[in-house]
Amino acid sequence: MRALVAIPCFNEEHNILHTLDDLRVHAPGIDCLVVDDGSDDATAAVVREARMRRVSVVRHPVNLGYGSAIQTASKYALAHDYDIVVFFDGDGQHSGSDVPLALTTIADGGVDVAVGSRFLGSCGYRIPFSRRTGMTVFRALLRVLSGPRVTDPTSGFQALDRRAMHICASESFATAFPDADMLLLYHRAGLKIAEFPALFKPRTSGRSMHSFTSSAHYIYKMSISMLVVALTSHKADRAG
Repeated sequence: MRALVAIPCFNEEHNILHTLDDLRVHAPGIDCLVVDDGSDDATAAVVREARMRRVSVVRHPVNLGYGSAIQTASKYALAHDYDIVVFFDGDGQHSGSDVPLALTTIADGGVDVAVGSRFLGSCGYRIPFSRRTGMTVFRALLRVLSGPRVTDPTSGFQALDRRAMHICASESFATAFPDADMLLLYHRAGLKIAEFPALFKPRTSGRSMHSFTSSAHYIYKMSISMLVVALTSHKADRAG
């Protein structure tokens, strides 16, 4: 199965080459796509100048948000006939050594969406209280809304098959910040979701592209988005 590792990033010029080196060591032979979401720094330039084999770059002219980066990567993967896309953070918090497990979870497990969980694996840093609060709220909402049972609902380390990619590539894909609401969307579209143990590391520099003005605002917006998903009918593209 052809696999693509997609790296959505914003202002990661100090981290992105280390991330790509990690992937090259632990997941050799897998193509990578850096989706630079309108960075203010030289993220795209340093990747292009490095001229790494099997690494491509797509750059948004302006910052459109994490959801748009996910959509761009999904469209690219479908257009280039990849069977699996793995979303991998550009800040060094994910480990390339976990990519093979993400791929086998999809390829061998009959799974459409594989989610890397720090609670099944390990986390090398103390999770902030605000993020832990969001995780607790979203796990509870997923249960109440008859969604999938997952331990790490905010994990950005995910592998998708083509059915899931079609959802993210759709022109109706309007999620500003795909997170726990996307897990509910996949579930309601009839896709099978499974978790795999993953290592999460502290970022070495910069700020995450996954941030809102306040944690309370983030939890509020995500909760509303999950309720909207729960009240909407969804069907996956079974043709792949």
